[in-house]
Amino acid sequence: MLGTEQYENDWNSYQALANLLIRARLERIVPLHAIEDTTRPIQLGGGFSSYEVFVRQESENFLQGYSRNLMQGQPHHIEIMLEKNALRSIVEKPARDYCIPVTTGRGFSSLSPRWDLYRRFRRSGQDKLILLMLTDFDPDGEQIATSFARSLRDDFGLVNVHPVKVALTAEDVELYNLPSDLEAKPTSPNYSKFIKKYGHKAVELDAAPVELLQKKLRDTIESLVDTAEFNAQIDLEMEDARIVEAYRRTVFEAIGGSLHG
Repeated sequence: MLGTEQYENDWNSYQALANLLIRARLERIVPLHAIEDTTRPIQLGGGFSSYEVFVRQESENFLQGYSRNLMQGQPHHIEIMLEKNALRSIVEKPARDYCIPVTTGRGFSSLSPRWDLYRRFRRSGQDKLILLMLTDFDPDGEQIATSFARSLRDDFGLVNVHPVKVALTAEDVELYNLPSDLEAKPTSPNYSKFIKKYGHKAVELDAAPVELLQKKLRDTIESLVDTAEFNAQIDLEMEDARIVEAYRRTVFEAIGGSLHG
């Protein structure tokens, strides 16, 4: 609330909310790490304070962090397409658990991410590509879900592409009573089709609770994967990890070093 007035979808409300969050983070009401600004990347200077620090770090990290591609053996190649860059870390968590790539389009995707996705699909050796789409519920968001698949077909000749709209859907908006002060933009070329089917109310993907987006994504993935094969890959990953650890110990014993961690 701004005084006794509600926030609006305008610049003044945006600035007021941003300033409020800055104060809340400085007062530790909201944790400083709870919000990240991915639009302003930082490159650190790099370098180590001494060779001992470097050796210790490399020793601790040697043959650590192995993971297996758990999507091996699945009947289809699955990719996730996300419209909003601000939600990347939220979507990447369940995606990592299933070893599924995430492409962040920031609206309609450019050619390079589509080409990279096409190459990943071809390398997979699978014959069906399933695109899990997370976009706004508005004229452009609905169109993104279909146009991305269409571009892979028209530009790269893929015929077995199946887009699945995970969120936000009309059912999500109604079932969870998602907030919105927006109306579908008349300037969108997809405006008429959208309002004819859904009406004027539009809802941004950001309006959905984090738990809802992650649950919908997990549920959709689990409905598509071969569970027995997936669990078999987890068992193989555990066996792989034991072998990797044996190699690690052998190397340390050979060089007379000590294990860390």
